[in-house]
Amino acid sequence: MATVVKTLISAITLIGVSILTPGFTVKGGIVGALIAAIVISLLNYLAGQIIGEKGRGFTGFIVAVLVLLLARYLVPKYLVVTVPGAIIAALIIGLVDKFIPTTLR
Repeated sequence: MATVVKTLISAITLIGVSILTPGFTVKGGIVGALIAAIVISLLNYLAGQIIGEKGRGFTGFIVAVLVLLLARYLVPKYLVVTVPGAIIAALIIGLVDKFIPTTLR
């Protein structure tokens, strides 16, 4: 159940970021946002397995940007991301993560 809630909140976050960020668009409404959130979560998990504890700070930010850019190729029907859009989106998502701890999302 916690995973479902985290995924829904991630999808809502993506929709909010899409509204606020030029160059970052989620298509397909809530379904597109859910699919994009699942893909981004899986990519983040894989990146965390590869990088480990080094994935904090600036390195984590760069990884987040790269994950968003890679996700656009995996779900191009639902996610349109430019490089500047990925940078801005990673900043906004990072701020959301800072104020809403992962254990609550």
